[in-house]
Amino acid sequence: MDKTDNELVSLILNATNPTEKRRLQGMLYDRIIGQVYRKSLYMVHNKEIAKDLTHDIILKVFLKLDSFRGDSQFQQWVSAISFNHCLTYLEKKNKVKHEEIDLVYPELSSNDHEFEEKNLLENELNCLELVMDKISTHEKALLIMRYYDEMPIKEIASALNIGESAAKMRLLRIRESLSMLIEEEDCE
Repeated sequence: MDKTDNELVSLILNATNPTEKRRLQGMLYDRIIGQVYRKSLYMVHNKEIAKDLTHDIILKVFLKLDSFRGDSQFQQWVSAISFNHCLTYLEKKNKVKHEEIDLVYPELSSNDHEFEEKNLLENELNCLELVMDKISTHEKALLIMRYYDEMPIKEIASALNIGESAAKMRLLRIRESLSMLIEEEDCE
């Protein structure tokens, strides 16, 4: 059965046979579990907590399945639920972890130019980590949605229950804020 996620949701909601409904739910679960876990892990940076959050999010998705309107892609709807659930968790814990950037370099050559480029890149990444620690959880989450998840502005606006122009303006302000923080840190 090569059904889209939206079609599969419709089949689940209209299924009258409990066995068939469970089979369809299993198919949907298999499609979304990886996405939910990766988003959770990216946001909390802890495998055990990400597993717990994934379980909670999947449960929430299936409990709210009848509220999926189908006016967006199902994967984006799941992504928005994942994002909001993880954000709530982070706010409750009042600790936001940032992604550790592990740079794995091949053996350094004797070429000074290559060495300088690698040092420059490492300094830029360290600076970015520093300034990311200075912005709010909501700002980080918005950046994750746009630049990590590559979520369209329309979907971000829908997930946050704001207009598209408001979503664009928030992203613009965050980018401007990051630029100012980078200048303050004298990272350039």
